[in-house]
Amino acid sequence: MNLVNYTMENNIDLRLMTILLRSSQSIEAAIRLEVGKYNLNPTEFGVLEVLYNKGRLPIQSIMEKILIAKSSMSYCIEQLVNKKLVNKKQDDDDRRIYFIELTNQGVKFMDQMFPKHVKFINNLFNTVEDKNKIILVESLKKIGLKAQKIKENK
Repeated sequence: MNLVNYTMENNIDLRLMTILLRSSQSIEAAIRLEVGKYNLNPTEFGVLEVLYNKGRLPIQSIMEKILIAKSSMSYCIEQLVNKKLVNKKQDDDDRRIYFIELTNQGVKFMDQMFPKHVKFINNLFNTVEDKNKIILVESLKKIGLKAQKIKENK
């Protein structure tokens, strides 16, 4: 077996995976710092962002959009309720379902914070030309879909 072909320097796929994962970790850390300025963690911000853009949603829909476990979601929702940024209401027809929505305070908070967040994200990615961002988005979608198929076939 020729090990030279399997080193990071000689295998673009291994290098791509390493760079992608390290970049993702760095981006997450930067976002954690940014939303931390507003006394939020990334999960709390993710919930607020989904509600700000989509409106009132059942907890299950929020979980699917931000990919978080139910136990973590319950804690996150309670934290946001305590901060008076969201309301949690039981469905009248199906008592197992809870809907989450931004409070007036939550809307005002996001009206002020979200444009700053968008500016932060734009600044984070401004080193890449738009045409390359489009290529990157399409390429990452393909890789993600292939990984999802592998996961589903296992």
